[in-house]
Amino acid sequence: MFVAQEIIQPTGHTYVIDDEVAPTCTESGHTAGSHCSKCGKVFVAQDEIPATGHTYKDGVCKTCGKWQNKSKEVALKSATNVTDGVKITWSKLAGAEKYIIYRK
Repeated sequence: MFVAQEIIQPTGHTYVIDDEVAPTCTESGHTAGSHCSKCGKVFVAQDEIPATGHTYKDGVCKTCGKWQNKSKEVALKSATNVTDGVKITWSKLAGAEKYIIYRK
């Protein structure tokens, strides 16, 4: 038994442009490229662009604004209850410009 066959004409590729994505300080990006949306064939491959990393100036990244964490723990000398809160004293750390106090 024979079954009639239908000839399907090729439709050709449908080109899609893949946009470039710029890298950030922490995430990689990729170059522009193109591919066919029907069959997935890649015409121009996208290459990865590595993350740029932070560029700090005065402790702040010039690109994204992230604060550079150079914190070090210092030993607590004493914590005393006073009428309006808690008085805390500690040993000074050489080169420290400021201190941030937080609770663990």
